[in-house]
Amino acid sequence: MKAIQKWLKDLNKDYTLEELENIKYLNLNLNKIKEIPEEIKNLKNLEYLNLSFNKIKEIPEEIKNLKNLKNLILYNNNFSKFPKEITNLKNLEKLNLSFNGIKEIPEEIKNLKNLKYLDLYKNNLSKFPKEITNLQNLKCLDLRLNQLKEITKIKNLKIIF
Repeated sequence: MKAIQKWLKDLNKDYTLEELENIKYLNLNLNKIKEIPEEIKNLKNLEYLNLSFNKIKEIPEEIKNLKNLKNLILYNNNFSKFPKEITNLKNLEKLNLSFNGIKEIPEEIKNLKNLKYLDLYKNNLSKFPKEITNLQNLKCLDLRLNQLKEITKIKNLKIIF
């Protein structure tokens, strides 16, 4: 927890340990964050995490401990590949990875059974990630401004861009 406190203090914020452990909503967008400390695992009540407009390249394995996380916003960072660690977040409903340099989606994305919204706008995907067809609860998928040449039908999908 000390690493997270230092991380937040560096952003001119001062939180007590108790506040961090119970936090449900954390918005750290528009900063210069390069890495997420592994102590993020201690934020067990976190439901919403926004780290957009930073300089993050990878996600620590410890993120899998955020069992209550439903919304993960990571657009406009420095990902060149889809962070597989995200696929361990079983309760995730909304994932935004737009404006990154992601080239392919791992087959492990099928583990995100509760995912309803997936935004991969403006990445470098050249082939349609067939694993997405296994996401039965997916309602909205944004694949605009990629390098796709064809697309596969997805059952239950309401909106596709």
